Amino acid sequence: MTERLSPIDAKNVMSLEVGGKRYEGWKTQRIRHGIEQLAGTFSLDVTDIWPEQATAWTIEPGAACTLKIGTDVMITGYVDVVRVNSSKTDHTITIEGRDKAGDLVDCSAPAKEWTGLPFEHIAVELCQPFGITVETQLETGAGGYQAKKPGKGKAAATKAGPGGGKLPRKASNSGETVHRLLEKLAKIQGVLLVSDRRGGLMITRAGLNGRATDMLVLGENLLTIDYERSFANLFSEITVKGQAHGATTAGVSVLSGAASVKPAATVKRSSAAAGTTVTNASIERYRPLTIVAEDQADAKRCQDRAEWEAGTREARSKRISVTVQGWRQSDGTLWEINTLTRMRCPWVREDEDMLISNIEYMIDMQGGTICAMTLYSPKAFDVLKEIPKPNASTTASAPGRLSGAGGERKGR
Repeated sequence: MTERLSPIDAKNVMSLEVGGKRYEGWKTQRIRHGIEQLAGTFSLDVTDIWPEQATAWTIEPGAACTLKIGTDVMITGYVDVVRVNSSKTDHTITIEGRDKAGDLVDCSAPAKEWTGLPFEHIAVELCQPFGITVETQLETGAGGYQAKKPGKGKAAATKAGPGGGKLPRKASNSGETVHRLLEKLAKIQGVLLVSDRRGGLMITRAGLNGRATDMLVLGENLLTIDYERSFANLFSEITVKGQAHGATTAGVSVLSGAASVKPAATVKRSSAAAGTTVTNASIERYRPLTIVAEDQADAKRCQDRAEWEAGTREARSKRISVTVQGWRQSDGTLWEINTLTRMRCPWVREDEDMLISNIEYMIDMQGGTICAMTLYSPKAFDVLKEIPKPNASTTASAPGRLSGAGGERKGR
């Protein structure tokens, strides 16, 4: 059963399938996807009774649904909210929902501890009760996930198995959501978790959806551009403090105040502190930041984390928001998150590869189909290397700043 308000190109018809019925012809519609969003979301507005339909709407909150653009599946999940707005001249219903992964955002993880198990095993176990499958675009080697450079095309996805690095010991906190737990584990593994739009979860890294067909060029396909540089999250020096295992119980590494040491490392990125080289002219005044590592970390891990924090914060200080007409590129494929595209805009002195981190597909009565995208440098989503195994030479280091023959390590 199909109902519709107005004609539109078949490949761009947005349809919501609920209970065996397909609804089309929305007054306004929005679909949002993001690299750090986990669950895609949608919001649709429609009149109470579709043209030539004798009965009113029958969409109920909690109903399973599939949202498509043409034949492309965009959301596979549930209706969260049904809102009715009525006046003398208008009667509108708003329907909002999310991917299945929305349940991971809302619901608590089981009270449980895992020891010596790979990341994917834990992810599959946590997602299985919700009917959520897990896939990966990464390959696992002896030490965990292997580095994989973005290619021209989308990286192939396979069913998750015993992949990823093994975690010495990890337990859920009381009341902690599944999403929060998975997010912490993913950060340790250096991976991103995104919706696969078909009701599953994808383990990936920045840029693995390949390269967009089209460039974004002002005066050609760009409708608007909003360029932002922010100083808010930049610091003159970043110190990371960690804790490394110093003992084992039944062959398993454990953390305890008496048996562990607390290494630290500092990266300086300003002339505000004596003896350093200026690597970012915008950070001139004294702005220190101290971070406590989420998991076990020896001196090398602290140094890697400090350099990662400095580099990604610098990359995220520049954000570009753009809009283009239509949801598809010149070859007919949809614009997608986690893809690289060339951004060319002389007005803001930009001509470089950027990563699409967020997308909103919109339609309204005034502007037609619009695609809004947020772009960052690919370095904004760089990941840390696998946790190195602590050894005697590193874990025995005294707390303090990491030093070498040339003194303290500087920022890049």
